[in-house]
Amino acid sequence: MAFCGQCGQKNPDGAKFCSACGSPLATSVDATDSRSQETPSMSERIILHRESAPPPPPRRDSTSQSRRETGNLWQDMNRNRDRQSRQEEPSRPQRGFEKPAKKGGKLGSCLMKLILWFFGISALICLLVWAISAFMNDSGGSDGGNDENIVEIEKDTQDPSTFERMMSPTSADSLGTVKGFPKTTDDVAPLGGEYVGIAGEYVINITLKPAQNGKVVGNVVMSANGYKAVREGVYCYCGNSIYAIYKYENHVERNKVQNYFFAMPDRKSIMMIDGEKYILERKDPPPVQKGKGSGTLLSRNYMRCMTDDFLKIENEDFGYPIKDEDTALQFGTYVAKIEAKGEMHTVTYVLEPYDGENLFIVAKATGHADEDLKYTQDFYFGYCGHGIYAIYNYDEDDVGLLKSPKGLLYAASDGKSFGVWDKGKSMMEFKLKK
Repeated sequence: MAFCGQCGQKNPDGAKFCSACGSPLATSVDATDSRSQETPSMSERIILHRESAPPPPPRRDSTSQSRRETGNLWQDMNRNRDRQSRQEEPSRPQRGFEKPAKKGGKLGSCLMKLILWFFGISALICLLVWAISAFMNDSGGSDGGNDENIVEIEKDTQDPSTFERMMSPTSADSLGTVKGFPKTTDDVAPLGGEYVGIAGEYVINITLKPAQNGKVVGNVVMSANGYKAVREGVYCYCGNSIYAIYKYENHVERNKVQNYFFAMPDRKSIMMIDGEKYILERKDPPPVQKGKGSGTLLSRNYMRCMTDDFLKIENEDFGYPIKDEDTALQFGTYVAKIEAKGEMHTVTYVLEPYDGENLFIVAKATGHADEDLKYTQDFYFGYCGHGIYAIYNYDEDDVGLLKSPKGLLYAASDGKSFGVWDKGKSMMEFKLKK
């Protein structure tokens, strides 16, 4: 037997190459050596193996047995390599079958579908918004939506038939008879907004904010003379155009009624009865006046501080030409020339917005003259109607209905000047400083 010097495989006598690894075996000359005739010991084989550092011997299994039977390891390796290279090559698509998907193709397809869905939904939303905008513009009419259209929208959203009645029709009729409300078959709901009316020497202000919630139709705030709110709560529907005001929403079931009011058919005024009957009218924005702008005095408040009768009495000493046309002054600095001590001096009035709670005050003002006169004064402006403004002391409590003013000013039709009159003659004219 001949042993392979590389792997230690036993080979038959006369073999020139190892049947396991294919290495050349010892020649015939080496075979004559006495050591090669004997079977090498285990220690010699280990030493021989370490010195030559051969690869680990293959396991003697069915695979190695098949290789020994074929007798050509290199051909097997070449065949395996060719087989592996053919498997890595993409196979040609056969007729009737689709091409195999590329790596990552499924993920790319899903991403593409998501993008298409996103753009499709975005386009649909844009079309929907455009359609709604076009519909709203069409419904607004050719004038782009005026106050009448707004009233119609409020009328639709404040339909009494949608409210839960607090009383039966019979009870509502009895209440109306006791309170003195007029009987009507035209059951209406008041528009939301601010209502103002005069009750004796007081100015009553009520703000209605529709917000239907069960029995509650909306919130209500009541104030007198424009000071702090004296009553705040909710209002509910009783039937027959009658509404009840409660202090709190949780007091609705306890029948804790503070006041009742009656919605007039025009929906822009309400009737209240508390000892006497008085009407509160809804405060619409003031009509466009000459000289009206961002600094117009009447833009904040349109409440009159004088009745027509009282204005006539006050005007006896001034002699203003009272007209039906109202004129709104603008905020700003007004100057006038006045003669004093034989010299001409400049008097300045500065009109500024008023942010307080008094409904009679439309502006606060400061008047001063040049240094020679050493004159300065702070006061409030109140609106009397007919283009006339009243001057009051700089005290909010001293400004109110039927309170006597210190003086009256007459606004010119341009809204940029006003004059001080006496006995039907103009004493001094103030003009808006440029």
